[in-house]
Amino acid sequence: MRHVGTAHMEAHMRTRRAASFIVPVTLGFLVGASLAMAQPGTSIFRGTLLEPDQRTAEVSTEELRKILADHSSLVLDARRSRSTP
Repeated sequence: MRHVGTAHMEAHMRTRRAASFIVPVTLGFLVGASLAMAQPGTSIFRGTLLEPDQRTAEVSTEELRKILADHSSLVLDARRSRSTP
């Protein structure tokens, strides 16, 4: 037979484990929903990363497409080239 304190501690640990999963998931849904509602009608092509302390300005996919179409700026592709076997 287990000690009453042991059963109480096991129940407490199960509750903590459940909370450690439920709380982040719930917060993630709430943040995602609030971001979706904060920008009604905004498409993914208008979004940027909004990273702090960037050296250069961000452009969205929509802005990049416009720049490429009207040749209004120089665009450099700095990605590594993939070598084909």
